[in-house]
Amino acid sequence: MNRVFFEEPATFSGSNNGDRPAGLRDAYPSYASKRRALEIQLVDYFEQRGCSLVSASAIESLDTFWRAKTSLSVDDAYQILMAPGKLAVLRPEMTPSIARMAAPVLQQHPQPLYWCYAERVYRKPGSVSSWSELAVDAVESTQVGVEWMGVSEAADADLLLLCHEALQQLSVQGARTVVSHARLAVLFLNAAGISEDVIAKSLQQLVRGDYVGFQELMMTYHSSVSLLTCLRQLNPYDSESLERQLERCGQAVQKNTELYQVWNTVVSIAKQITELGRQQEYTFDFTLTRNIAYYTGILFETFAPGVGAPIALGGRYDELLKQYGADAPAVGFVLELERLLNVVASTTNRGGESLC
Repeated sequence: MNRVFFEEPATFSGSNNGDRPAGLRDAYPSYASKRRALEIQLVDYFEQRGCSLVSASAIESLDTFWRAKTSLSVDDAYQILMAPGKLAVLRPEMTPSIARMAAPVLQQHPQPLYWCYAERVYRKPGSVSSWSELAVDAVESTQVGVEWMGVSEAADADLLLLCHEALQQLSVQGARTVVSHARLAVLFLNAAGISEDVIAKSLQQLVRGDYVGFQELMMTYHSSVSLLTCLRQLNPYDSESLERQLERCGQAVQKNTELYQVWNTVVSIAKQITELGRQQEYTFDFTLTRNIAYYTGILFETFAPGVGAPIALGGRYDELLKQYGADAPAVGFVLELERLLNVVASTTNRGGESLC
């Protein structure tokens, strides 16, 4: 069989692409083959590491996302009218769907679940769902992810390492992960004397990357020191850095408070990374925050040379499964395949032949 190949058009828009809606993605043979090979390689690796492959429907009840307390609104998602008065959506992210699937399993068998998936997600341009701050024009993308449910914070460092080890399997060089915590900035700013309503406004500025606006707002309430600098100089590799930054703010905080409990969590992660000699791969930046309410613990984003947006992100969501009937902690991450394809050095097709 003679297999004829050609490269896909250079643009996703224009008359050559017929009537396809703007932002949606076609994949011609060369690109589709590479993407599928990458997906298979990742899923195979995660299964080797003890994860079970699951698949969720692309169409979800809108209630699934409302119960997850995401930033999703009706106008942010592609809506489908399933029956009179029943709205559904094309899923804009995977974690709520996985949590919905896992909850009844955990109710019947309360033991850890280690799942992986490879699915498409759909986001309206400019929406505030999971990856929207990072998305450009594409509204359809492929995600390969891992979710560990029923596991405590002691698993966080292992999950961070798994993400990097998966990239190493793909020969991705120079990946770096930025680690934060969903609560630490809030608790630190509160300890520095900033009120909760001001903190809420300031976190939205961090989500948008408006560090100038954040700095100006903080200076209005705490003019003696840059709280942005204080946050950036918190370094769990140096466990005493929290006390030093609190002293700069003129604050003394009891060590049994929630702030120190969270701090000890990230210090423990840093210690495990240090013991493995992998500090160069992981940095901590507590100005990293995300516009997703269900995150309760660590947050992280992974970058690689040549791509200006994260190729992976994840975090801990200990309260999410409760919304579907199972009170269990969880943590996970997702790899964005279309971005990852841009940094994979080479992709070998099965059997040494091109796929069609």
